[in-house]
Amino acid sequence: ISPDFGSQVITTTGNASVGETLTITGNNPNITFVDSDNNPDYKIFANAGTLNFFDSTNNQSRILINTDGHIDLVGNVDALNGLDVTGNITATGTIGSSNITITNSQPFLSLQDSDHENDFEVGNAGGLFRIRDVDAAANRLTISSAGLTTINGNLDAVGNVQAYSSATGFVQ
Repeated sequence: ISPDFGSQVITTTGNASVGETLTITGNNPNITFVDSDNNPDYKIFANAGTLNFFDSTNNQSRILINTDGHIDLVGNVDALNGLDVTGNITATGTIGSSNITITNSQPFLSLQDSDHENDFEVGNAGGLFRIRDVDAAANRLTISSAGLTTINGNLDAVGNVQAYSSATGFVQ
């Protein structure tokens, strides 16, 4: 509305079109979305530098973009076409899946102990499955693609140990 007539309330049953820029100014600028025949309704607002996507019906923030750039998502996130992460992933809950695939030329899973005991890696080193004691720089168990198993250190077995040879059968 031009010229500026001061504080105005505009109500319309039609559409409003804005050209290139819409600026909302105030201490708590917001846009409210009220769907007259469905719930929930939403409000997007800025408060103390944080952008908040708020579920008005359930009185719950759903997405928060914080002043330091991190994003808080409340609820489950479904990434239907994959999720690419270029930094670290920190998980405090359970990572659940029927399959977890690590792809690399020598993929491994690192198990790092927080109380300064030995750390271990479980992985594939050029087709050799291995359990490696990282701190001792030693492979503790390896299994080759041909099935040769090597244990570095003592093998303590409780109960019977059986070995099978195609030439002689079982050996105990």
